[in-house]
Amino acid sequence: MKKHSSIRNLFRLIYGAGAFLLMALAVSVALLFANQGKLISSQKIRLESERLVNELRMSSDTLTHFARAYAVTADPEFENYYWQVLAIRNGQQERPEDYAGTYWDLAAATDKSSRGLTAPAPLHNLMRDVGFTDEEFAKLRSAQEDSDALVKTEEDAMQAVKGVYRDSSGKFSIHGEPDRAMATRILFDQTYYRQKARIMRSIDDCRVLLNARTAALTEHYQTTGSRYLAVAMGCLAVLFILMPVSFAVVRRRIGAPIDALHGQTQLVANDLERLAQLIRKISQGEATEHFKTEAQPLLSGSGDEIGQLVGMQNNMIARLQESGVAIAQVTLELGRAHQALQRESASRELAAQKLAEGKSFIEVVLNNVPLGVVACDVEGTWTLQNRAARLLHGLHEDVESSLKADGRAAHLGLYNAEGSRLLESHELPLSRALQGESVQGLEIVVAPKGKPRRTSLVSAQAILNSEGKVVGAVLIEQDITERKLGEKALQEAEEKYRSIFENSNDGIFQNTPEGRFLSVNPALARMLGFESPEDLIGARGDIEREGYVDPALRQKFKDALELHGVIAGFEYEVYRKDGTKIWVSENARIVPDAEGRPLYYEGRVQDITDRKRTEARVLESKRFLQSTLDALSSHIAILDQHGNIIEVNDAWNHFGNANQARRRQRGVGDNYLDLCDRATGPFSEEAPAMAAGIRAVMAGENDSFELEYPCHGPQEKRWFIARVTRFDYASQIRLVVAHENISARKRAEAKMREAGEKLEGIINSVEGIVWAADASTAKVQFVSSKAEEILGYPLTAWLEETGFWRQHLHPDDRARVIASSSEALAQLRPVELEYRMVAADGREVWFRDRTSFVSQKGEATMQRGLMIDITA
Repeated sequence: MKKHSSIRNLFRLIYGAGAFLLMALAVSVALLFANQGKLISSQKIRLESERLVNELRMSSDTLTHFARAYAVTADPEFENYYWQVLAIRNGQQERPEDYAGTYWDLAAATDKSSRGLTAPAPLHNLMRDVGFTDEEFAKLRSAQEDSDALVKTEEDAMQAVKGVYRDSSGKFSIHGEPDRAMATRILFDQTYYRQKARIMRSIDDCRVLLNARTAALTEHYQTTGSRYLAVAMGCLAVLFILMPVSFAVVRRRIGAPIDALHGQTQLVANDLERLAQLIRKISQGEATEHFKTEAQPLLSGSGDEIGQLVGMQNNMIARLQESGVAIAQVTLELGRAHQALQRESASRELAAQKLAEGKSFIEVVLNNVPLGVVACDVEGTWTLQNRAARLLHGLHEDVESSLKADGRAAHLGLYNAEGSRLLESHELPLSRALQGESVQGLEIVVAPKGKPRRTSLVSAQAILNSEGKVVGAVLIEQDITERKLGEKALQEAEEKYRSIFENSNDGIFQNTPEGRFLSVNPALARMLGFESPEDLIGARGDIEREGYVDPALRQKFKDALELHGVIAGFEYEVYRKDGTKIWVSENARIVPDAEGRPLYYEGRVQDITDRKRTEARVLESKRFLQSTLDALSSHIAILDQHGNIIEVNDAWNHFGNANQARRRQRGVGDNYLDLCDRATGPFSEEAPAMAAGIRAVMAGENDSFELEYPCHGPQEKRWFIARVTRFDYASQIRLVVAHENISARKRAEAKMREAGEKLEGIINSVEGIVWAADASTAKVQFVSSKAEEILGYPLTAWLEETGFWRQHLHPDDRARVIASSSEALAQLRPVELEYRMVAADGREVWFRDRTSFVSQKGEATMQRGLMIDITA
């Protein structure tokens, strides 16, 4: 007979599934929040790392800027700025708080110091603090070594402005005339530019490695967050499906059977009343009618509590029907007994007929009962098997009746209860019954060939004749496969629930509305600092007073629970045993008594202290990031993938407010691309180029975009540089648009150009040829215009022809001059030579040539000199 789980188990299944889904939802949401915090932290590290790399690049550019400015102007303030930049980078001087890309531009223009200073910190240490890798450090170390080498070159130039030169040991011990022209050549020749390029290549390589690493980390957290979100949404979807399905199942399993049972009960009551009246008539000798029940058995495949009630009522109806049949037979037999007195022969025929009908009746009954029935003779040969037995053993109606006991176990697949071995012939229930043994409740496994295994519950006993002699045996068996599976499932479910209760990381509890614990699991005891559940239950008799940090929340919790029946995600602070506080999140429901009144509360508790701390840190990080942006002097805006402005810093707002009389405010909610496309009026010529650059970065065609543009005010002329970079956030494109005021730099560049023009005029006014050449190849890199005036050769010939100077030395002087020059080059000492050169028109021109050398790490890199015409 097919068995079903009880109604109690049904509700346990529904509540268990709901609790599991809620727990999975809570865990996935907690993991999602934790992952979001890591994502924000990785973005912050990425911004800080990029800033530090830019600071290294900025420091090298600033050193070059001040060295050149000093070489051109000889203003000691520029030298002072130079050594301050180097000291800050090396951690030998306190760092300004507003040490950004424009700091030295502002300092050089306004001579204003920083708003505050922080402790000295080498740039290398700051990079280590934000997690630079060894490979990235290797690139940065190479860049800094090249930059330090460039510092020596720049120091040579600045010392030359003072008239101080290195001796053969590399010390500045030689004092002479200041040579600003020499300083300018050092800082503007090709060797200097190659050194500068090596520094920038190493920095670019580091930036590529940095971007790849931080982008991979950001992508990892974004992918993980998407997975947690998908799990949470899946749990919600299953919960929404579970609720209507549970309602339908409960309605089908409980509501409909109860309605049918109520109607059947009314019919049974009517039948009992009619039966009582009929019995009274029979006792008075007046009964001539038959009794037939109006109530009919209900069909129920359920084995739960309602199914058991239906079964009991069906048994009552069956007994009523049997009573009706018995009464009808009594009535009929009374009449026939009277006739039997008159016709004995007719009675015998009638008896034979009744015997046949009885046998047929028995066969019909046996074939319709759900139990298997098998009978055998004294030899053990089967003489009877009903339909249920044939179905259980896989037999046909007309075979197997003569099967002997010796081969029956193997042929029918009869095994012991464990299913591990075939039964011996003497172990078969019928064989044991023939030996006089009463077999009751024996479990065996039935496994016919080609059929699934079934478990059968067997009883057997001997059949005795009137003399008490064994003439056969009968066996009754019941297929209990489903029941065994149900019992196993129930046992596994109970073990699973107990395991969950004992081993869950969440606290599980039952407590009374008055605030007394009924049961708690070990996890809740550990969470609250107790050694065992028993210690917790014994120590806290009033949860509201002894557990809640804010006792008023207990009443709020009870009110919400009694209003809705369940509560989820109720967060509050509780005291642990040692008096410390933790944050918890509670999910609970009311368990009512038979009358619907709250009996106790049960639920789960999670320790969310870390989550609360993380949320506080995330909020603080967001505030810190906004404060950082607001502290920058650059005007910064964040755009979405459509060009809409979604965030700006204070500098952006202040600039917009100060200029809104002349231009439309560009704030949050405006579309930056639309503003560029519609720009008109003064200084709007660069707007189309700006819009095109933004769209190219947005489309991924370029990694970044820069544009310098004028934006003059009524009081002063101003220049800005706009930089556009792209980053991905939550699988969406974001752009950073930064406008930096470079007016000070532009003014400094103008001054440097003016100084350069003055220097060029000074050089060209010198009565002699000023020249510079590569020390290793002797290729001329610079020559003043006097060369063409004195010798008649075009300047391009000096600069483009390798060995031009040597080729035009007078043949009689060439060997001597080259030997003396080579000796001076090897010793890195200045030399003065007199020699002749052949002019373009064939003239011999005498020169006095004063030559000096520029070296690096003991090796000459450049030679330079002044050739004075002494022909006259």
